[in-house]
Amino acid sequence: VSRIGVLRRAGKGSEVELVIKEVLTRLNQIRTNPTFKVDLGGSIFKRDFRKDGFDLVSDVEPLSGEYKFEALPLLKEGEDPVSGDEMLRRAKNLGAMLGQRDGENDKLTAGIPEELRSSYILLPGTVWVSRGSRERCVACLGWGGGRWIVRLDGLDGGCGSSGWLLVPRKP
Repeated sequence: VSRIGVLRRAGKGSEVELVIKEVLTRLNQIRTNPTFKVDLGGSIFKRDFRKDGFDLVSDVEPLSGEYKFEALPLLKEGEDPVSGDEMLRRAKNLGAMLGQRDGENDKLTAGIPEELRSSYILLPGTVWVSRGSRERCVACLGWGGGRWIVRLDGLDGGCGSSGWLLVPRKP
């Protein structure tokens, strides 16, 4: 039996109205956490190649945690350039599927040995395609201006001798 029901049965409707007003006043005083809407759309990349006429084909989640990296040349000693598809297969088999967001991580690029500066680091976990030519490209790091810069390298023309893969390993 509620207080309002007792008052109504006793014919005290005006007191019922007072109880209802009191309850509503108390409900209005209860603080709720504010909510708001924000459109967080946009690029997940520091360098968004969509602005340069490319569409994203595939991307991997960036690594998190502590890793040691082993740098491996893409080509075996004396080997001719390989197709882009073969490079992607090798990278996957080696577990070297770093993506563009990994390459944009300053903690990673700060650790790349100086001797690799004359080469480029392939980031096969991120593949783009040109809207115009439909050429597939893979993200990679090239040294320039005193730092590692994310750029694109064509997959459809083959991958050559200066390409390296980084294999992450848990310490």
